[in-house]
Amino acid sequence: MPGGLIATYPDFLAVGVVIALTLVVASGVKLTSKFNMVFVILNLTVILFIFGKYLRCIYVYILFNKVFDLTFLEWGERIW
Repeated sequence: MPGGLIATYPDFLAVGVVIALTLVVASGVKLTSKFNMVFVILNLTVILFIFGKYLRCIYVYILFNKVFDLTFLEWGERIW
């Protein structure tokens, strides 16, 4: 039955992730803190990468407007 308590097919990836995390947590505080630190660094790296791409888009937009002086264009007007 769709939407029931048990899925039609078992989710082996989720089971593997749960078992792996259980083993990490059960191994002790030291390994758990290192594991947590690695994922915090990974999350910060992804956030900084996305923020850098966003800032780069803004910088390129400003630079493009200064070089080609597109201030005379109306909103949505195309130059080509």
